[in-house]
Amino acid sequence: MLWFVGCSESGPKTVPVYGTVTFVGRDTPKTCRLFFKPVKVEGLTRPAVAERSSNGSYSARAFASSRGLLPGTYKIEVSYYDLVPGKNPDLETSWAETNFHAGELVVDANSKGIEKNIEIPKKG
Repeated sequence: MLWFVGCSESGPKTVPVYGTVTFVGRDTPKTCRLFFKPVKVEGLTRPAVAERSSNGSYSARAFASSRGLLPGTYKIEVSYYDLVPGKNPDLETSWAETNFHAGELVVDANSKGIEKNIEIPKKG
């Protein structure tokens, strides 16, 4: 008999984490990702990534089939790219990455869901 181990809807308990990312005083970059890095997690440790959609919303998932993050404390980092003035947008080297530290998030195992909205101020 073979047993397959994986994470599905019946896998580890996750908590929905969602919200919006807003850029203040500037154009919104085309690419924007959120990274949830575990700081303190009991049991299974798993970082997560979320992609910001065109309307600014995101939904974080620890696993492709999960509905959220594992309970614990996470550092949130937002990564986005800006075109370097005067550079060719068709070249990968023309884009500068910026990482914004958006604080920490505590994901309580008893929560039904957590809304975490992030505002990124204008640089300079």
